[in-house]
Amino acid sequence: MTKERKDIRLVLVLLYPVMFDEDLLQGVDRVMQRVVEARALDASPEEYLIAVQKTLESHESLSERFSKFLPKQHSEDMIRDFLREIERRLQDRI
Repeated sequence: MTKERKDIRLVLVLLYPVMFDEDLLQGVDRVMQRVVEARALDASPEEYLIAVQKTLESHESLSERFSKFLPKQHSEDMIRDFLREIERRLQDRI
């Protein structure tokens, strides 16, 4: 698996627990506990941080990029805000 594919998978795993939530930010604690602390996909917090940072650096529309994987359409701003909060918490933790 390429590094880019792994990064996409890690971000999708972060989004999965909140995909039906109206406000993604309400699920950050749940995601940190069920995904990051549980080391889902055998990934370390550092690996999640790198994947999130690479995703946020992208100029690609994240709402379009992940729309085929997420049943509910979330705005670009909401996805980026969610990932920024995950990034902040990961940085605080590492």
